[in-house]
Amino acid sequence: MVAMVSGRLFLRAGASGAGGSDSSAAKFSRPQRLSRKLARRAVLVSLAALAGIACVTACANEQTGIEACRAIEGARCENARSCGIDLTSPVHRGTSPSDDVGGCKRYYQDACLHGFAAPKDPGGVAVQVCVDAINQATDCEIVKAPEKSPACSFLVPPAVPVATAVADASVAD
Repeated sequence: MVAMVSGRLFLRAGASGAGGSDSSAAKFSRPQRLSRKLARRAVLVSLAALAGIACVTACANEQTGIEACRAIEGARCENARSCGIDLTSPVHRGTSPSDDVGGCKRYYQDACLHGFAAPKDPGGVAVQVCVDAINQATDCEIVKAPEKSPACSFLVPPAVPVATAVADASVAD
């Protein structure tokens, strides 16, 4: 038989069936309630620990070139308008050209948190050469696709050797 006490449902222990009104029988004993609370807490703690482990492994801090990415994308944002590139997306406040450039830079503040696909940071000198090439471009190709320029060639991730790719694929199976 089920009874409700203080808004909670409890199984009645030893209820006499049809008319028993023994309120002490409607409650679980104190040790049973404590063990249920402890079990719930253990489950919640376990779930929180699993979520924490998943976040740590998924959000590992192995990013390279975050500031370099921001510098290059900032230069692209500043030069996009002169190349006819629409900066109204991603959506941001304001409609003036300076608002568009600011919105573009704010977007890349977060988008660059993943860094480059390159295994190491290219270094300040290489990044500055790439930024200068973007800023001094006479055509818009480097603004649209800086990785195609020799000055920014470090943006192209290194090719994975075939032997490594085959080995990785066989491990995954």
